[in-house]
Amino acid sequence: MPVPAPRFQRIATLVAIDSEHRVALLRTQDSAPPIWELPQRGVGLAESYRGSVTRLAGQLMSERSVRLGTITGRLWAQPPEGDVTRTEVRYFIARASPPARSGLAGGCTFWAPRGSLGAFLDAPRLETTSILVDGYLDGWLPDGPITLD
Repeated sequence: MPVPAPRFQRIATLVAIDSEHRVALLRTQDSAPPIWELPQRGVGLAESYRGSVTRLAGQLMSERSVRLGTITGRLWAQPPEGDVTRTEVRYFIARASPPARSGLAGGCTFWAPRGSLGAFLDAPRLETTSILVDGYLDGWLPDGPITLD
């Protein structure tokens, strides 16, 4: 018997960290001031979160070697409230090597210093990202999935 499609949007988010402990951000709109977000993409019904984020990393960082870590963060879809689309997000931490040549490929436009993420990300995304980045780099997050709710 086929499994029914999930009744929520599935998002894979990439938390790419380079050797200088900077985090990759994308500019989402041509506005002043700019709006920054972590790289993310929707996950299709027939694909896995890991497969989706692996393809995203390859598209955005073709000039860098990217290695996915074993720590993943999960924000589970909340119960429905009215006509709001339920969303489940999985965060994948990845280490990115220095680029083979100068410049960034495919729209990965800014590497924000770890301590300056608050200047670029909004409050809910900042808290989640800071927990993952600090816990990963400082070594206090265990390997495997963690719940961020």
